[in-house]
Amino acid sequence: MTVEELGRRMSCEEFEHWKVFMAEEGVVAAASMRFHASLLAAAHNGPCVPPRGTKAWRAADFLPHDPWAEPVIAPPKPVTRDQRRAAIEAAAQRAGMET
Repeated sequence: MTVEELGRRMSCEEFEHWKVFMAEEGVVAAASMRFHASLLAAAHNGPCVPPRGTKAWRAADFLPHDPWAEPVIAPPKPVTRDQRRAAIEAAAQRAGMET
């Protein structure tokens, strides 16, 4: 967005409100949340090494979910020929067909 577009969309009063808001809350709120999340992770982990097969807590585990983030989708597991055959036979039996 250009300054000209901003001038057409936002009044001076709204701009002043945003200036005050950003001065008071702005980046400080996000940095504060990250700092507290790192403290929570450290408190939950304690001085110990996590048990085998588990992982240590991270600061990201204590931050709110970003609703605009791209979803993480795991790739599908490959299906073997035997698994496919078993699924087809099971579906046929449920449908009352003989195999």
